[in-house]
Parts: sequence; C-alpha cells; structure tokens
Amino acid sequence: MSEKKKYKLFYIIAITFYFFSFVYSIANLYKEMTLSHSQAVLSAIECIVAVVCLFLPRIVEKLFQVKVSFSVSLFLAIYVFCAVFLGEVCEFYYKISFWDSFLHVLMAFFLAFLGYMIGNQFFNEPNKRKSMIVIAYTSFCFCMAVGSTWELIEFTIDSLFGTNMQKFIPEVKELWNNGDAFKILKGTDAEIATFFREPKGYKYALMDTMEDLICDFVGGALGMIVCCAIYKDNQEFFYHLMNSKTHPYEFKNDIKVISK
Repeated sequence: MSEKKKYKLFYIIAITFYFFSFVYSIANLYKEMTLSHSQAVLSAIECIVAVVCLFLPRIVEKLFQVKVSFSVSLFLAIYVFCAVFLGEVCEFYYKISFWDSFLHVLMAFFLAFLGYMIGNQFFNEPNKRKSMIVIAYTSFCFCMAVGSTWELIEFTIDSLFGTNMQKFIPEVKELWNNGDAFKILKGTDAEIATFFREPKGYKYALMDTMEDLICDFVGGALGMIVCCAIYKDNQEFFYHLMNSKTHPYEFKNDIKVISK
C-alpha cells in the first residue's frame, strides 16, 4: 500500500472513531450514562483536540520542512487514543493512579526524538560533539516547552468550561462535587477547612501540575539520552526511524532540503 493510501485510511478510521466518541460525550451531557457532566465536557473537548493532533505531523512538515514518517503519525494516534479514549472516556485516569504520569513520560520521550530531528535540520557544526550537545539540549527544551504549554491549555480549559484537568478540585469522597469547577465543594465548612489545613490539601493542585512537569523532565531527559546514543551509533537508523526517507537532508554551507 502506498504512503498516500495509508494516510488516507489512517485519517478516515481515526476521524470516524473520534466523531462517535464526541457524539457519545455530548449524549452524556443530556443524560449521564457512564460519564459525569464534567467528564463529558472534557471528553468532548479532547475528541476535538485529538483530531487536531492527528494533523500535527503534517503541520510540522510545513513549518519546519521535515519529512515525518508514517510510524511517527501512528505513534501519535495511539498516544491520543490512550489519553482521550482510554484515559477520559474509559476513565483510566481515575481507575489507574499512574496513567497520567505514564502518558506524560511517554509523550516527553517522543517529543525529545521529534525535537532532536527538527534541531538536527537547522544546526550543523564541523565539531560534531559540540553539535550533538547543542541539538540534544534543544530537543530537551522543545520537550519542556510543549509540556509547559500543555499546562497552560489545561488551565484555560478548566477556567472556560469548569473541568478539573489540573486537579484543583480535591478528588476525595467528602468534598467531591463531580469535578465541576463552577460548583462549590461538598462537605461542611469544618471538613473543607480541615482538608486544606494540611499539606495534602493546600498542595493538592500544585502537586498535580508539578508531577506532570517532573514527568516531562524525566521523559525528555531519557529521550535526549537515547537520541544521542542512537544518532551517534547509527545515523542512518535514526533517520529511518523518524523519517520516511533515509537522511532526506544534506548540510553544506546552508541547510538545503533535498527534493522529495
């Protein structure tokens, strides 16, 4: 099957899947079946975000003039499936305590690879050791920048739609209000005061954000190290892994893109 046909089939299946997931989420807004109102709102939003993410490799190609392989697009689609459908619709975020952290580490690891690939196209030094260090650090910064941007997106969605992506509504039985940021907490004033008097209370939202960033740091650092190891040992394999063509760029005095 040609690459064009693979992409066409890939997009048809993915968009169809998220369309029905979106419809299911909207249905839960009118009559709660398995999702609470807040979860249904978040699931609907994430289905839209998921479709946008499917086209990110094409956007990267246009912006940075790099060729992104089908395997990269497939990984991104699988990741979005784990985050949106399994995480939110199937409630893995609530049933599996480490699910969110696992996804943050995994995505950061992937972004380090993507950042390394992009950085390598725009930086070339006669001193290969120096070049590798700069590109590796750039890939790590790229990873952390995307992770920080995601935290801003979470805050924005919570503020506009009343969701609880940043976990500022304590997920404890006595105070839980179904994760609706537009409603007051359940429990008496005494119970609320007791909870927020202790570190587990007043650090509740901060811990979620910082754990996400720490996971981004760990995943990005691991990805950076693996990238350097693979690139140093076998550049051809690295480009085959990330690009559909082996090393589609050549460096001379300036960076020129070889005709695809």
